[in-house]
Amino acid sequence: MTGKTSPIKLWEHFDLALRRQTVALGLAEKLTGITCVGAQSSFSGRKRWEERQPEAAYALRKLAESHCQQYSTFNSTIAYTRLTAAEALNGLIDQGFSEEQLLGKSTMAIVLNSMGYRLRKVIKAKPQKKIPETDAIFDNIKTKDLPSNSGRVRRLSLDSKATVKIGNYSRGGRTRGAFIAYDHDMGCKETYIPCGMVDEDSGQLYITFGSSYKTSDLIVDVLEQWWEILAPIEKQRCEVIQIKMDNGSESSGARTQFLKRMVEFCDQTGKSIQLLYYPPYHSKYN
Repeated sequence: MTGKTSPIKLWEHFDLALRRQTVALGLAEKLTGITCVGAQSSFSGRKRWEERQPEAAYALRKLAESHCQQYSTFNSTIAYTRLTAAEALNGLIDQGFSEEQLLGKSTMAIVLNSMGYRLRKVIKAKPQKKIPETDAIFDNIKTKDLPSNSGRVRRLSLDSKATVKIGNYSRGGRTRGAFIAYDHDMGCKETYIPCGMVDEDSGQLYITFGSSYKTSDLIVDVLEQWWEILAPIEKQRCEVIQIKMDNGSESSGARTQFLKRMVEFCDQTGKSIQLLYYPPYHSKYN
C-alpha cells in the first residue's frame, strides 16, 4: 500500500513565514554576535519623558534626592523616598513647569521607580537633631583617629543597645520554620541589654548581654572581659586603647562612676586609653 506525500509549506503551519533574508540575517547575527537593528526600529516610537523634558527630569531628580534616605548601615544602594507622585507634580509646578510638560500621577510614579526612587515607609535612620558642633566633632574624630601601627593601637567601637525582651516575641525577622509568636509582649519579666564592641582593624565582634541595666559598670565590664581573652602577645604589643562611643548618660565623660571605672581599667592594663565621642543623636555611626 502506497501513500501520496506532499511538500510541507511553512506558511501553512506558522503565522509568520521566514523569508530567506530573515534566515540569512539571523545566521549572520549568530556568527558575528552583533544584533542588527533596522532603521525603523531605531528611530520610530515615542521618546521617553526624560528625553523629551530633560530640564523637568533633572528637577525631579533633585526633588526626589532631597526627600530620599538610605539605611544607616549602608548595606543597600537602593534609595527610599517619602516623595509621592502627587507631591512631585506639585513641587515641579511650584518650580515653574507647566502641566503640558509634566505627566499624570500614575506615570510619574513609574518614572520615579525607573529612576531608582522607590516609595517606602519612613526609615528610622535620620538623626533627631544636629547641634552646631556636629561637623567639628566628626572632624576631630577623623583627626584624632590613630593608625593601628601593627597592633600598637587597638581601635575599638563600643555601644550598648535597647533592652531585648526574652520570650516568644516577634521582632520583625523572618524564619523558615513554623514558629508562632505572642500577639502582645506585655508582662515580660526576663530582659537583657546587648552591649557590642568591634575591633576596627580585625573586624572581630564581641557581644555581651547584661541582665540588669544599661550602666557604666556594664560598659567597663565588657572592656575587662575583652582584655582578659586577649592573647598575651597582643597585650604586650598594645600601647594605646582607642575607644569610640556615643556620649550617652552611661558613658559620658562627665559621669563620675564611668570615669572611676575607666581609671581602674587603665591601672589594671597599664595602657593609655583614648576616648572619642560621637556627636549627640548620631550613635548610628558607632
